[in-house]
Amino acid sequence: MKGIVFTEFLEMVEGEFGIEYVDKITSNPALSNHASYTSVGNYPHEDILQMVSDLSVEVGLEQKDLVIAFGKYLLKQFSSKFSSFFEGHSDPLVFLEGI
Repeated sequence: MKGIVFTEFLEMVEGEFGIEYVDKITSNPALSNHASYTSVGNYPHEDILQMVSDLSVEVGLEQKDLVIAFGKYLLKQFSSKFSSFFEGHSDPLVFLEGI
């Protein structure tokens, strides 16, 4: 999975819950990259699944709700940062099908 997904997830966690939660979910020894993610790297998707699971336990929210919140956050971030990719698409699902 592209590193930008990881860095955006960690930015969302910091903004919504605080840096202490970023530290908690990235300190799990089960993470393959020892919690060091860059936007240009590639990482196993299992790492982000583990972080979502750990965050769910820490903040008391369902994993499903965290994934939905992240999807909305990520779409907003991507549409802002990469607006040219969204041109000509009237629906986010149509956009996603295209990539």
